[in-house]
Amino acid sequence: MEEKKRFLIHDLPSGREEMLKKFAKADQAAVAQQTPLFCTGCFGCWLKTPGRCVLPDSYQSMGKRLSEAEEVYIVSRLDWGGPSPAVKAVLDRSIGYLHPDFAIVGGEMHHQPRYDHRFRVHFCFYGPDITEEERSCAKAWAASYGINFYADVAEVSFVSEVEQWEGWR
Repeated sequence: MEEKKRFLIHDLPSGREEMLKKFAKADQAAVAQQTPLFCTGCFGCWLKTPGRCVLPDSYQSMGKRLSEAEEVYIVSRLDWGGPSPAVKAVLDRSIGYLHPDFAIVGGEMHHQPRYDHRFRVHFCFYGPDITEEERSCAKAWAASYGINFYADVAEVSFVSEVEQWEGWR
């Protein structure tokens, strides 16, 4: 049986990425240690280079990378009920995964999918003293991500230290 293609996006400091890649059994990783170039909203990924960001860095092909993954693991420090700014910047750069045209999904307007593809996404938020309000916001954010990216949210976990996450074992 062929192994699932797994993709890992995380914001952990240097030295931890190999541990994460091993535990998540990820084929590829996008490390958000240094904030990537921010999406400028230029629509280049939709109009000039469909599916590919026009900004020249290692995050240009995030849409394609998502289209090839069966499982996506997003490991992020929890900031104000959502992912860290670095992880959010990486996720924003993957908007090319979607088509610029709209569709009604669950009574709401969303971009249409560019690819005939769905992936399962696992979220692991970490940080000390995570409140119930932060958990609630993060769960709502993760559910919205799933709807917007036509992904199935497999889990949303919260740990104080990332080594405590059970999702990769």
